[in-house]
Amino acid sequence: MNINKYTLLLLTISCLLWTGLSCQNQSGKRVIAKVNNEVITEAEFVQTLPGGFTSDSIEQSYRINLIDQMIIKKLFIQQAIKLGLDQEISPVLERDKQSMMIQALYDDVVTKNLKSTPKEIENAKKLLATETHLRLIITEDEATANLASAEIKQGVSFDTVALKYSAGPALDQGGDIGFIPLLYLEEEVRNVILKMKPGEISNPIQCEEDYKIVQLLEKQTSTEPSQSLHDNAKMALEQEKSRKLATSYLKKLFSRLEYNPEGLSLFHKNVDSITPVEGEIWVVKKDNKKIVYAKNLMHVARQFPVTLDTAMRTYAIKREIEDDMLYEDALARGLDKTSNALQDIRSREKDLLYEKYYLTEITQKIDISPEEIEAYYNANKEKYPDTKLADATPMIRNILFGEKRQARYQAVIDSLKSNATIEINEKLVATVSKPEKKIKK
Repeated sequence: MNINKYTLLLLTISCLLWTGLSCQNQSGKRVIAKVNNEVITEAEFVQTLPGGFTSDSIEQSYRINLIDQMIIKKLFIQQAIKLGLDQEISPVLERDKQSMMIQALYDDVVTKNLKSTPKEIENAKKLLATETHLRLIITEDEATANLASAEIKQGVSFDTVALKYSAGPALDQGGDIGFIPLLYLEEEVRNVILKMKPGEISNPIQCEEDYKIVQLLEKQTSTEPSQSLHDNAKMALEQEKSRKLATSYLKKLFSRLEYNPEGLSLFHKNVDSITPVEGEIWVVKKDNKKIVYAKNLMHVARQFPVTLDTAMRTYAIKREIEDDMLYEDALARGLDKTSNALQDIRSREKDLLYEKYYLTEITQKIDISPEEIEAYYNANKEKYPDTKLADATPMIRNILFGEKRQARYQAVIDSLKSNATIEINEKLVATVSKPEKKIKK
């Protein structure tokens, strides 16, 4: 945004006022500006600077524009709080905080535990380098797998049995799934294949979600470069660990939930048809203590499209309950009390306050009358030679709205600045730079 004369004058005066003021706040951080009773620190300003720029490479006008934007945001937030808008953003902030905490919980449970040892990576690299050409039969239950296995042992071809029993891929090719690195196979399947010779067919293998019968056709060694194998093996290990850690954690956490089919089925119908009596039916118990009733979940059901099927309705209700469970666990672990979390939550709160004030005092204060649209149309007919007023109205409304919004925005800024005490350390603004990140060798 361009800096107007008012802003430059204000900054010049404020720099004179800065003389004799301390450049340190209570925590020892250098203060780059003061807006009423609040400060903008050097650290906050540095975060807005583009990376890779030194103090000599960023023009002072650009720096002044950055600090001006920070001052404007600070003024908007201060006014938002004065107007009580912090109460209005509270539900949105709580929802966003929940999302942040669930991500923090994932990092705490999964991300920080993904590191692999050199030995693990080397073993995974060997498995990745060994590619196996397989035929595959997949069944949902053991009985079907046993039937398929029995027919193969009786001499029926693998192709025929796969077509008859398998729920797996490539049935028109006899279950031939091509070459797959050992590393990408389920551990149960991999352990069996490691003991097989080309041409052999396994007995049914019980896996996590199904049963498999495999025929090993051949093995070959990958021609992929060693470093690429190393990197891909490390990535695959992390993905597998991530899946196992998340699955184990969620299974344990959600085992504490007991769902009531009657309560869940209430949300299969239109939410407005749920009676007060039905609202008292319990939907879930947590640890057999905390009970969530249907009436506590009405806000979720009100968001359902009319055409949403019953399975998705049940999924959405359960997802809401499970997200609450994750949030509660994150809070129990104190993840909302870490310095990073507090900073992220506060930053999000500031953004919401700024956006709410902008919406309330600028966007919602703009009105475009039919007369204004017609006047603009008549004054600019050369822009719409073959367009009637009714057809041009949406375009003109957008143009006028943009013009009024910018004018209103500037008017609000000027008003707030004229009633504020603003001081800027221009010398510090001119010299501060973003530290270069050190590259680890």
